[in-house]
Amino acid sequence: MKEIEPDGLRESCTLYMKGGKMLRPSLALITAGAVGADESLAVDFAAAIEILNVYTLIHDDIIDKDAMRRGGPTVHAKFDTATAILAGDMNHSLSVLIFLSASGLGDAMSVRIVELLEKTSRNICEGQFYDYAMEKGKMPCTLDNYLKMAEHKTAWLYAAAAQGGSIIANADKEKASRFFEFGRLLGIGFQIWDDVLGLTADEKELKKPVGSDVREGKMSFPIIHFLDNCDKLQKEKLLSVFGKEIPRNMNEFRQMFIDTGSIEYARKASERYAEGARLLIPKLTSNTYYAQLLSGLVDFSVQRAY
Repeated sequence: MKEIEPDGLRESCTLYMKGGKMLRPSLALITAGAVGADESLAVDFAAAIEILNVYTLIHDDIIDKDAMRRGGPTVHAKFDTATAILAGDMNHSLSVLIFLSASGLGDAMSVRIVELLEKTSRNICEGQFYDYAMEKGKMPCTLDNYLKMAEHKTAWLYAAAAQGGSIIANADKEKASRFFEFGRLLGIGFQIWDDVLGLTADEKELKKPVGSDVREGKMSFPIIHFLDNCDKLQKEKLLSVFGKEIPRNMNEFRQMFIDTGSIEYARKASERYAEGARLLIPKLTSNTYYAQLLSGLVDFSVQRAY
């Protein structure tokens, strides 16, 4: 990152690169190993995937007006919105440039990976728009539309990480497609569980405000289910703060989501997608070590506390 000038832009580009769960780059490395290649072949691609992820997080935080990310201030909160937009754009470019300058995989494979990175970026933008459109009432707030949003906004990056790692390891087309599907299912399960944590987690572990989805008026999986199943009084109580503020008594609101079965319904949905990913693992690798790593990623994604 030393080549980025000026210094302020470099600092804003790298703010989120300290910390984070690193699930997506880990998936790229594990996938390469699962196919039978040396994990080191996928290191540059894994770095590109994480930088692409950071680009999307910076822009996502601007849209959602979030003030905290990974235990510290968001880029636009620490600097300003204009700097954050530029930092996101810069990371988008760097995700491709860093891969191309370091990979040494040859022209044909490099083109395939760059195409995958750009398709992923396009799908994330589409998913972000679906998210925004539901929030602003420009798109029906249904669970089907939510799943479309989650697939584009979150799952495509997991799918690309898994598929890209397998491509670099010279997997055949069928196996690469299976890895893509594994990542897609994993990513949707991850997003649904992330929505549950946004309403129920310990704030110190989550490292961002619990209840921010309520403040932002975000149509998360449990919130959509809640609005479809709550009574009139519960609905009025939620709408009194929805899109305005985090409820002062978050425990009371959390109990409402529990009483309507919305938390449990979302938990079971995330586990269904996770189970779909688990069932694919025997078709992805016969290596017990890498099968356990893939299974561990699935378990963490839908059982984590943060």
